[in-house]
Amino acid sequence: MTLIDVAAAREAIAGIAVETPVLASEALGEQVGAEVVLKLESLQVTGSFKVRGAANRMLALPAEERARGVVACSSGNHGRAVAYVGQLLGVPTTVCVPEWVDPSKLAAIRRHGAETVLYGRTYDEAEARSLEIQRERGLTYVHPFDDPYVIAGQGTIGLELLEQVLELDTVVVPLSGGGLISGIAQALKSHEPGIRVVAVSAANARMVRDLVDDHVLVSEREIREAMVFALVEHKLVVEGGGAVGIAAVLSGRLRGVGKRVAVVVSGGNVDAQVLMRVIPETHQ
Repeated sequence: MTLIDVAAAREAIAGIAVETPVLASEALGEQVGAEVVLKLESLQVTGSFKVRGAANRMLALPAEERARGVVACSSGNHGRAVAYVGQLLGVPTTVCVPEWVDPSKLAAIRRHGAETVLYGRTYDEAEARSLEIQRERGLTYVHPFDDPYVIAGQGTIGLELLEQVLELDTVVVPLSGGGLISGIAQALKSHEPGIRVVAVSAANARMVRDLVDDHVLVSEREIREAMVFALVEHKLVVEGGGAVGIAAVLSGRLRGVGKRVAVVVSGGNVDAQVLMRVIPETHQ
């Protein structure tokens, strides 16, 4: 995957994904002694960055594969993105989810017309079932991160940041599967190798060592505090996985960030009841 692929993805998905805004955060800037902006993928059309990669992957499918349909496995955001794009493109979509999936995310997947298969007590069990369905029905598999088209789609965030924030020094990116940070880092470092890319994760996420300059771990409590910070300080609804970058800044663990920092807020799909539980927990 190259910068040319990311640029092509940006053109391809322009009619589906939106260019999300950046928001200056003086409160976060005070924590690191720099200008800090939030890149609000929480305001993306499906509430997370995932629609970028899903759109780029599905738009690249030949007509016969679109007609047969696609299958994906997801605990929420990826499935919603695949279902949304499938609805727009007229592609039959099947999404496998584990039995513990957030009900609000499951409802969103179904609203976009996808067939949903609840299977397994773990994500791995749901994923195994999705691969069985792929083989049984001859469908195309849309992977949440391990796909060059998906990675290129996520990389379009990096191209937008280069235009939105001049003389950018550091970009803080949530790390889970690795597709988001791989794409963003590829786009950023192809233009300016000196831009520092910092990965942030909650626990045992995989590391993208060739592209990432630093890796910060944050606790579950710090993530909850970041969610409340976003709500109170900026009136933003941010899910746990999307708030890890904010948590890293608030924790004081970021060092040597330069003058201008962008923090990617990767998603805002959080159930209202979960958010209401988080608020009192941070004040205990």
